[in-house]
Amino acid sequence: MTADENVMSAGESSVGAWLRSAREAAGLSEDAVAQQLKLAPRQVRAIEEDDYARLPGRTFVRGLVRNYARLVHLDADALLASLPDAAASPSLIAHQSTSMMYATGYLKISGSSSAIALISSMWGLR
Repeated sequence: MTADENVMSAGESSVGAWLRSAREAAGLSEDAVAQQLKLAPRQVRAIEEDDYARLPGRTFVRGLVRNYARLVHLDADALLASLPDAAASPSLIAHQSTSMMYATGYLKISGSSSAIALISSMWGLR
């Protein structure tokens, strides 16, 4: 049995628990994992607690799980397959539209901001 099979079959039943167990077995702290993956420690805690609502969407969660699994030498594909699907876990898609808005650089202007933008464009003040 490989090291990742030991971690994944040791009675832990969630992706976050498997990642935490592998991290602890590797002697890594949450901060060390966060630094290696270029994340905030709160994001590492959220994934280890399977608290997907604190993360910015399904695509981010899948990428984080994949990279975290590689870091602690677990089978990334097996962990990804164990994630709940979007229909079963709405928190995996809760922030997706907001993340997409920032990723595309789209910013909705409303109220007085739109008036300022209109006047600025009319006067060439961009």
